[in-house]
Amino acid sequence: MPVLPRHGDRTKKAPEPDLQREKTGDVSRQLATEINALISLGKNTSLAASPSQMADAALGTIIDVVQPDFGILYQRSGNVLNSLGIKSNRDDIKMPDMEQLKAGECLCGLAGNGVAVFSENIHTDNRCTKNTCKAAGFHSFAAMPLVQDAGVIGVLAIASKATRNFSLQAPFLEALSHQAAIGLNNCLLYAKVKSRAAELEKQVKALTRDRKARKKMAVAFGDKDAKQLCGMLPICSSCKKIRDSAASWHQIEKYICDRSDAQFSHSLCPDCSKVIYPGLEYPDVF
Repeated sequence: MPVLPRHGDRTKKAPEPDLQREKTGDVSRQLATEINALISLGKNTSLAASPSQMADAALGTIIDVVQPDFGILYQRSGNVLNSLGIKSNRDDIKMPDMEQLKAGECLCGLAGNGVAVFSENIHTDNRCTKNTCKAAGFHSFAAMPLVQDAGVIGVLAIASKATRNFSLQAPFLEALSHQAAIGLNNCLLYAKVKSRAAELEKQVKALTRDRKARKKMAVAFGDKDAKQLCGMLPICSSCKKIRDSAASWHQIEKYICDRSDAQFSHSLCPDCSKVIYPGLEYPDVF
């Protein structure tokens, strides 16, 4: 016979395991840390006035939150990657010589072609073709392309002496690299605008000097009318003759030819040709 529950017995719900609560708390704290890091990265890079300043700010934030042993940020110019900054959180690391790479060369160069690269062990990874990072004692590596509308504008790379699987943090690293790409692109645009403004300022100064030189030449040769030719010219509203500084009136063609290198070739406009040659249905320009 089935055993009936005695009076007063109640089925108790099993409590949630402490391990599950701890795991949920860890995930929440990690998510909050990543969000704060992205906000901090955006703020720090937006204050940078040059690509090198942006690289320093970006690497500082990324190393603080991701905790690699080494970080480097490149700018891509054509098929070449030029280092903008290198940073490490350890004093015992000899900074590798990675000032310049070609796109497609080694792990950073592969990322320069637009593909994220992860390697747990660069010593056995055939894609790591340069000995620089190996000699520095690094073991694991990650390189992320910095992409904007114009394409790949740079590369963010981090390395660790201990074995780490950076691919487990791929979404977060991609978000960081995207934020860094925005900062770098803004700095590059600012540099272009600043350079163009300086170029325009030089052109304005050159034009101003040229205009002053022409005025001085006109004064030196006593050509007062040359000044008037550059300014206000009194012209008859009927016959279109121009009055000079001696109150004499001249045909506009003669006045301009005498005071400039311009030459005139007389013709008839369509309106006048209709009046002078009314018989022509479609008068041509003479």
